[in-house]
Amino acid sequence: MINIKNLDHQYAYKISSLRRGNDGTIKHTCNIPYKSITIDMNSNCFLCYCDGYLPIPVGKVSDFNSIEEVMNSTIAKQIQDDVTQKKFTYCATDNCGIKYKSQSLPSFKLFINIDESCNLSCASCRREILMLKQGDIFETKLKDLKRIISWLEKFNEPITIVMSGNGDPLASNILRPLIKDFSPEPNQYFEIFTNGLLVKKHLAESEIFKKIKEMVISVDAGSKDVYEDVRSPGKWNVLMDNLEFLSNSINKNKIVLKFALQKRNHNDINNFVDLVERLGFKGIIHELNDWGTWNYYEVETPDAWTIVNGTYLEHDVLKSNHVLYNKTISTLKNITSKKVELSTMIRDIINAE
Repeated sequence: MINIKNLDHQYAYKISSLRRGNDGTIKHTCNIPYKSITIDMNSNCFLCYCDGYLPIPVGKVSDFNSIEEVMNSTIAKQIQDDVTQKKFTYCATDNCGIKYKSQSLPSFKLFINIDESCNLSCASCRREILMLKQGDIFETKLKDLKRIISWLEKFNEPITIVMSGNGDPLASNILRPLIKDFSPEPNQYFEIFTNGLLVKKHLAESEIFKKIKEMVISVDAGSKDVYEDVRSPGKWNVLMDNLEFLSNSINKNKIVLKFALQKRNHNDINNFVDLVERLGFKGIIHELNDWGTWNYYEVETPDAWTIVNGTYLEHDVLKSNHVLYNKTISTLKNITSKKVELSTMIRDIINAE
C-alpha cells in the first residue's frame, strides 16, 4: 500500500479533492498505467494522462534512465497491480471515465508538461507572461528534458509524445532542443497543444513537423478585435499567417482549433465557426475552466487586475443564472457546421434544456 501521508502537499491535496476508489460497481478495465507517463512541472512522473486523476508520483525524471525503468519502478508496480485488480484506490473514478467504459491506449504516450512558459497572458489562464530563460530552475529542467530525450532515443515501441502543460511548448526555451534537434524514429509521433503563433518560426523546419498526429490550437475567437482581447498580447495577423501556413502544408484533419467560451467571446461563436470552415480544420467549443486566475466571486477589495478583468462567475456564460446564458445557448444550438463539435459538458447542458 502506498503511504499517501508522505506525498507533497500539492499531491495530497489532489488526492483529497476528488472521490477515489471502486465502490464495487466498476467492472471495466484500464491499461493506462501500463501505457502512459505524464511528467509535471516538478519533473515528477505519473502513470496517467492526467496527474489529477492519479496524483501519485512514481519518481522524478532524474531517478530513471529509461521509460522501462519508470514503468517497472516499485511504486509503478503497486499502482499497476491496484488498477489491474480493479481497486482504483488512487484513481478519480467519478471523473476519468472508468465508470462508463474501459479506458485503453493502443500504444504508449508520453506527456511532457515540465514548463509553463508562454508568450501570451490570457486572462483565463494567467495574469502575466511567464517565460523561463535562465537560472538554476531553468538549468535543472533543461537537464531533465535532455534525459527525457535519451529515453526516447532508447525506446523501441510505438510512442506518441504529447507536448502540452500549463504553457506553450513552442514558446518554451526548455523544450526547444526536442523541437529543434530531435530526430524521431519512424514509430514516434507528436501531439502538440499550442496557441499557434510560433509554428512557422520554431516548428516548420523541425523534423518533428512531419510526424505530427494532431495539433490543437487555442484560438478562443473568430475575429481580430475579440482575439486580441482574449488572447493578449497575441496579434490576429500573426495567428492568421500561421494558420494559413498550416492550411497549405499539413493534413487539415490534424488541426483542431479550440474555443473556450466566456463572456468576452460569446458574440464571436459564429465567426469562429466560419473561420474553421474557411480553413478546413476541425473545431471544438468547450466550457471555461477555472484555473484560479480570476477570483471566483466578487471580493470587497479587488486588486487592480480584478477590477479590469472581473471574476470567474462574470465570465462563465454557461451558468444557468448568467445574464447571457439563454442567448449563448441559443447560438450554440444553431450551429450546423459538421466541422465544429461541442464539448460533452456543453452538449449535456443543451440536451437538458
